[in-house]
Amino acid sequence: MAVKKAKKSPKTVVQIGRARPTDVVIPIKVSAKTEKALLRQADGNGVVYITEKDFREALLNYGRPEAKSIQVEIVGFEPTPETTAAEPVKSVLEIANDIIYGDREQAYGSPRFNLDSIAQFWSVYLRRKFPGQSEGMELTGEDVAQLMILLKTARLIHNPSHKDSLVDQAGYAALQGRIQDL
Repeated sequence: MAVKKAKKSPKTVVQIGRARPTDVVIPIKVSAKTEKALLRQADGNGVVYITEKDFREALLNYGRPEAKSIQVEIVGFEPTPETTAAEPVKSVLEIANDIIYGDREQAYGSPRFNLDSIAQFWSVYLRRKFPGQSEGMELTGEDVAQLMILLKTARLIHNPSHKDSLVDQAGYAALQGRIQDL
């Protein structure tokens, strides 16, 4: 009797979605070159987070340009109604809006209070870190929003298409607008 050799599980995993109960994790087999490129974008667990749309486009681009579709071997995944239901694609601005008026506001309270609190903590830190050089330095909630946008900009330099950073930039800009009553 011949014993079937177990298939080796691929190292790189593509996660579709954004940490929702309906997310699916799909181990895919890729070439060594593609795996190296994916791992540069992966988190510490070797997971690359992309949208379903980007995943489909990547699969089509991976095939011949004239190909209309491509077949992918999905290991250990059984589709369910929750994972196959089509979800409308939201823009960066729509996602940011959902976040700042939803989970984040419930978790952190009003943007004015939260950003002003951060500004006060940062101001104290800077005065103590740079005594004599930061006399009268007081950051504002608006400063915090701008500094956070710059932090996200620095991250986008490494990975310009990282959607979460773009969403966060839009969110901080919108928060600044909210606290300025714009």
